[in-house]
Amino acid sequence: MDQPNENKDFESVSDFFEGKSVFLTGSSGFIGTVLLETLLRCCPGIASIYILLRPKGDLMPEKRKELIFEKKVRML
Repeated sequence: MDQPNENKDFESVSDFFEGKSVFLTGSSGFIGTVLLETLLRCCPGIASIYILLRPKGDLMPEKRKELIFEKKVRML
């Protein structure tokens, strides 16, 4: 079965994600945080970004999400 974008050339990463939804796991780790920040900054056409967070220690997912968005991220 052919994938819809299998042979399509894209001008940029932003073009690839245009109108699409992204499901991101590991978004509280180093790489995940950088990836999330990069998607938010560089791909304004993304329809939705869903992040999966688990509780860790005393922190519930809602609080972990707040902490992620408070971080200042360094670009790789």
